[in-house]
Amino acid sequence: MAGQSANHSHYRVMGDAADIATTIRRMRLHAIHRDIVAKEQGPLTTIGKRWGLTDERNFRRAFVQEFR
Repeated sequence: MAGQSANHSHYRVMGDAADIATTIRRMRLHAIHRDIVAKEQGPLTTIGKRWGLTDERNFRRAFVQEFR
């Protein structure tokens, strides 16, 4: 892969999951899901904020979409 940037190589390895923001969001959603299953204290929005999902409406929509 001479002449290609390191980022280009990472995108090739990641394939369709190349959208880094989507990957990070999914990782956060799964961490939130683990917290909920582990019965972490606090409302869902508090747990979401702890993981960087600060907009309640977007958080709920993304969570439902990921785990329905």
